[in-house]
Amino acid sequence: MAKLLIAGFALLALAWALTNPPGAGPDEAANYIKAVGVGQGDLLGVRGPLPPAQAAPFSPDALRLAWSNSTTRWVRVPPHLVPAGFTGSDARDPALPSQTQPTYVGTYQPFIYLLPGLLTRLAPDPITALLLARLSSAFLCLMLLGAAAWLLAMPGRNRLTMLGLLLAVTPLVIFVTAAVSASGFEICAGICLFAAVLRLARPEPLSRAPLMVLVIAGTILALSRPLGVIWLGLDLALLLLLVGPARLKKELRRFPRLTAGGALLLLTAAAIGLGWELGVEPHHHTSLAELVYFFPRAIALLPLDLKQAIGIFGWLDSWMPGGAYFLWMAALTALLLGALLVGSRRQRLVLGLLVAANLGVALVIGAAIIMPIGSPLQARYFLAFALTIPLYAGEVLALNAGRLGPRTAARLAGALLALAATTQAIALVTNTVNLGGSLPDYARFFTPVGRWVPPLGSIFWVAVGLLGCLLLIAAGTTAFRSPVTARNQPPALAGAAA
Repeated sequence: MAKLLIAGFALLALAWALTNPPGAGPDEAANYIKAVGVGQGDLLGVRGPLPPAQAAPFSPDALRLAWSNSTTRWVRVPPHLVPAGFTGSDARDPALPSQTQPTYVGTYQPFIYLLPGLLTRLAPDPITALLLARLSSAFLCLMLLGAAAWLLAMPGRNRLTMLGLLLAVTPLVIFVTAAVSASGFEICAGICLFAAVLRLARPEPLSRAPLMVLVIAGTILALSRPLGVIWLGLDLALLLLLVGPARLKKELRRFPRLTAGGALLLLTAAAIGLGWELGVEPHHHTSLAELVYFFPRAIALLPLDLKQAIGIFGWLDSWMPGGAYFLWMAALTALLLGALLVGSRRQRLVLGLLVAANLGVALVIGAAIIMPIGSPLQARYFLAFALTIPLYAGEVLALNAGRLGPRTAARLAGALLALAATTQAIALVTNTVNLGGSLPDYARFFTPVGRWVPPLGSIFWVAVGLLGCLLLIAAGTTAFRSPVTARNQPPALAGAAA
């Protein structure tokens, strides 16, 4: 089931990377310039304001424009890689000198842009360079998701553990994974890190592999985006909570060199990430009055944040039909209710703690960090931590599968996979025909005049994505053919379920 899930995610990511027009990802042209600059060895660039054409979208809000100018850096870009013709509100001005280009994500950490940036050096034109950057980013993110699936899988035992991962990888996660964006790395590293936490917390002897994956994912997370260090700290706190200090100390003593080396690497990554944020990133010191002012607005935006977490694409202007959000919410609600039904008292408390903590984190980020600089809060800013909720709910179901009964467990797995696959298909098709409107125009799917036409055509790549959705459904059919029973769980997990 795990292999089918990752194969389905991979085909969906490939379809998104090819069907989405250049620049249609969030801040993609700016991220592309950042990647090209890093690939040219220009890690930071030269301070300078945005040119008028690129400043126009920020100009109505003086505070937001001032912040964007403070994060803008001009970096070296070869003339043949200047992204002329990209879509999106950060499209390039062809009149600019071609030796340098501005990017308002210039102060972001450069580390995760290295491989995509180096690959752009091989491209003869900006479109090819963008596609190489997209595909390399998607490949690395899928490696993280694959590691998460491998950690969560219980071969020969039960398949409910995959449901948390299934619903953690929303259409939005696939969307940012297949774009040139630091958000994909941050979110997928967060998923992988918490999967390692869950594996380490299981009532079975600790092995080297989950510990190594935890260190790798934690390092990537700390070096991905401004809040990566915070997500790393919160996940490590959850590890301590779920395992317990005494047991964790005892288990880690079995691998002294790996523990010491891993701790040193995580501390180094956290120090580099934190040092970059303190030394390079600009800061806005939010006052108490601002916090009080923005807090109610952050609360009012929570329903929109939930829809964004499922999937609002483009520049937050490409919506799915309303029924698609209902399908995903129905699947997520069924997962959470199932976990609450079969989980122990402590597991229910932990799940409630995760929900409360994520609500608090989203509100604080919105009211104290994002809104005071004039920017709207977006779900992708906190998904690296928010997705701990479905991941933990899936783990609770897996550990207590015997309480559901074999047929109920298998049917739940099949139903949730079908709902998720249907929503993923709707998301891909809608985005392909919608590109910047609240309602899809499906006629444009067949007549893409004046729009981005990928190699082999949009229909071909949408078909590839739909094949990925079929693989997700096929993963559900394997659950029906191999029902979950308490008898086929190992003694440790059967005891935990009881």
